[in-house]
Amino acid sequence: MMRRRLASIGAGSVVFLAASIGATAFVAEVFDHQAPLGAPLVDIAGLRLYAPHKLISWSAHWSEVYPGPFAIAHLITLIGFVLACVIAALIGRERFSMKPFAEGAWGDFDDAKALE
Repeated sequence: MMRRRLASIGAGSVVFLAASIGATAFVAEVFDHQAPLGAPLVDIAGLRLYAPHKLISWSAHWSEVYPGPFAIAHLITLIGFVLACVIAALIGRERFSMKPFAEGAWGDFDDAKALE
């Protein structure tokens, strides 16, 4: 039970983190990795990845001036969040088994009297 919960939280977190990184990468690519965006978290062979939380400060500074790219980035983040919740719910759900219903599966009146 606990393992399933941890797996659902972990999977959901990974999906949301990937979407957040994708959103920051999208904005950075649109603005050609200009200096005001700050230094990337990872810069390996031309692959520049920024910290996922950078989107929040970038949005605060420039989303009114450049609403299009930031709307797309926010949509990417929202879709990632919804997808993360769905995945977490699917992994974390408990499987219910059907109760026995054949003859003898249910107690009768004598069984109820025996419990008294």
